[in-house]
Amino acid sequence: MTTTAEPCASAPARGLVLASSLALASVALARLPWRRPEGGLAHLWLAEEAVASLAVTGLWLASRWRTNLAPRAPLPAGAITGWLLALLATELLTAMLAANPWAAARASTLVLVGVATFLLARQLGAAGRAVPLLTLALIGGGVLAEAFGLWPGASRAGHAPGGFLGERNAAGQLLAAGLPLVGCEVLTAASAGRRRLALGLVALDAAAITLCRTRSAWLAVLLLGGLTAASMLGAGSRRQAGARRPAIALLVVALAGFLVPAFTPSALRWSSRHPYRDTALHLVDTRTPSAAGRLVQYATTLRMAAAHPLLGVGPGNWSGQYLAFADREDPTLSAAAWPVNRLPSSDVFGFLAERGALGALCLLGLVVALLRGHGPARWLTRATLFALLPLCAFDAVLQLAPALLVVAWVLGSAHDDPSSAADKTPAIASALQRGGQAGLSLALVAASALSLTRVDAFRQFMHARDLDALERSVWLDPGDLARALFVAEVAVESGRCDRALPLVAMAARRATETRAGRALAARCRP
Repeated sequence: MTTTAEPCASAPARGLVLASSLALASVALARLPWRRPEGGLAHLWLAEEAVASLAVTGLWLASRWRTNLAPRAPLPAGAITGWLLALLATELLTAMLAANPWAAARASTLVLVGVATFLLARQLGAAGRAVPLLTLALIGGGVLAEAFGLWPGASRAGHAPGGFLGERNAAGQLLAAGLPLVGCEVLTAASAGRRRLALGLVALDAAAITLCRTRSAWLAVLLLGGLTAASMLGAGSRRQAGARRPAIALLVVALAGFLVPAFTPSALRWSSRHPYRDTALHLVDTRTPSAAGRLVQYATTLRMAAAHPLLGVGPGNWSGQYLAFADREDPTLSAAAWPVNRLPSSDVFGFLAERGALGALCLLGLVVALLRGHGPARWLTRATLFALLPLCAFDAVLQLAPALLVVAWVLGSAHDDPSSAADKTPAIASALQRGGQAGLSLALVAASALSLTRVDAFRQFMHARDLDALERSVWLDPGDLARALFVAEVAVESGRCDRALPLVAMAARRATETRAGRALAARCRP
């Protein structure tokens, strides 16, 4: 927890910092103008994923070749890069073997974009730690604006205050994951003015996390507070004691930021008379309906992982395979045509079920390599991974583009020193360094094209006026099986079973057959 001045960035590096800041902020601000008929969040998620793919691809290509934006930088060799490339190779293998390869491609795109984001941040190092701060400030400010009536209707009904992200849990989790970076800015600020700005952002984000009432985010903040206090108490030497004052200021400002909104009137309308007290009392209460449903889903997901131990069911295929392992009384299932949420309520269990033991081994190796890092950024790395423990265990955090990019950038910016112990470890993929750079570039371009195709399919679906247009939207994005069943139902009601049955068959071939799919097929039998 010692304070160190950050190195000055070169002019091209400053250009990349500015461009990266705007790119990450644009991901959090991305929205499509069309909502799903049932009021879901597809218009947000698709926009975020498409903008993330385009933005990171542009930044990556600019950083690979000499431009006025950034100097050319080779793909760094080392254990961290080796584990990243191993993770990408495993991702490609599991996606190719998945029952629904289109859904796998969508999930794998996020992993690819996250890896590229990490490598971009690693190129800039400490100079690039300011990049995610703009995103954190925008999201925190949006939450407060909606909570206090300045931005009504920003979120999905019943999910306020989510601000720009449109969902309070997504906003609270992202802010909690980024809080270690803001705290690091307080502890390492080279000037009093910069420290005051960082403290203001701590107060802003802490207040927004309180207003979101996200239990996993609150747990992460408690763990971070304990880690900071323990680090402060461990600063025993006279030189380290100088770090206690900013650490004390950090704890005091964070505590005030958390407590003040709980006692301040807002425009939010909770069903409970004492919402913040109730959330605090039930942080780890498994008797609540939400927690009980999560426990059932976790047990079902573990059965899925046990049935596919080595490679899993494939990225993005959890939703399609869940019904094959779920009990009839599963409280997480709904009465909709597609009764399962697209994402599992845990990054940890979902990753294990979708990528299997091989993917989990690559991820574990990457985490260990990150933890072995040395230098002033060690606290930032460990605090970020510490915060991710409850977030990723109890929610889908890194399966959403804004949070993934922020976390990848924070961790990458903390590992820019090529002489660290982690980088001295023999690299798994050092022989693939040249091909890795070209391969990542081509994969990012392909991922961006697929993301734009999914957005266009969604646009055609929302603007469709006849069955032909609806069918085109399905075949443009055949990974969305819920949309396929919706269009099949429209075809059945129009008396066109010849066009409905191929869609029902496609959904049954790529996922566990649903009750709605069987009913549609039965309606077409003579």
